[in-house]
Amino acid sequence: MSARFSDHVESAAAQRLLSLGNGGDNANDCLTRSVVATARVTAAGARRIAQDLGPLDLAVLESLSIIQIATGHQLRRLHWPDTDTGKRLARHHLAKLTKLRILARLERRVGGVRAGSEGYVYALDVVGQRVVAIQQQRRVRRPWTPGASHLAHALAVTDCYVTLKEAEAKQQLELVTFDGEPQCWRRYPGPGGRPADLKPDAFVITTAHGWELRHFIEVDRATEHPARITAKAQRYINYFRSGYEQHTSEVFPKVLWVAPDERRTTGLVDALARIDAESWALFQVTDVGHFVTAVLALSDGESA
Repeated sequence: MSARFSDHVESAAAQRLLSLGNGGDNANDCLTRSVVATARVTAAGARRIAQDLGPLDLAVLESLSIIQIATGHQLRRLHWPDTDTGKRLARHHLAKLTKLRILARLERRVGGVRAGSEGYVYALDVVGQRVVAIQQQRRVRRPWTPGASHLAHALAVTDCYVTLKEAEAKQQLELVTFDGEPQCWRRYPGPGGRPADLKPDAFVITTAHGWELRHFIEVDRATEHPARITAKAQRYINYFRSGYEQHTSEVFPKVLWVAPDERRTTGLVDALARIDAESWALFQVTDVGHFVTAVLALSDGESA
């Protein structure tokens, strides 16, 4: 089962980060002159910097603490309007956060030179990581640029988050939890009692029409052989049969495969058809264009 009736639940992540700063009233007031980036920042130094960050700065920090990596275009969709003014404000603000080493601009760009500043790829730099680590006890590491395949997959997962946040802004749903890797991974007693790992791309909790909906997200890039899809599905079946998730949260999330297009959707369905028919109800397949519709499919009370 992946849906249950829910009271209104609010995410505490933004509140934890917002509690660090006293904030400005608008985008232009978010960074005061007392904010100074240095090559080495201690936790105490990060706390001082945080006091001069405004709500918009902290919102960008929160987004990247959740999704870890995003293009300028994705960050703009999250935090600025889709207008010429919004694009200009986003470009200026992201450049300022980068100069302060709160954000890092990675070496690889998406979409080439024609993509402009929205093609830059961002992650938290050492200052931003220190600010987040105050609350989340994370290790601070210098950002690095992943390979092209890994980057494309990571940005596709980020796009799921951005799409859900856009749906939330339209009041289609509320995004309660979005755990990316490795926070969404599960370790459990596998067959024979040996430790086993389940590694989804994300774990999502949303609410809609009074129902709480839970999903494991598998973002497909049409690069894996059908046999690997079937093997991955079997790992979810093993995890379901362990009862570990149900014991922890009472329900088992729907496993939602997100394909890049309709053709690949058909290929995923064919691959999943190879598993036992009794396990089909655990899985759902959609393409990126119908992602939100698929997430909301259980809001009428149906469950896996």
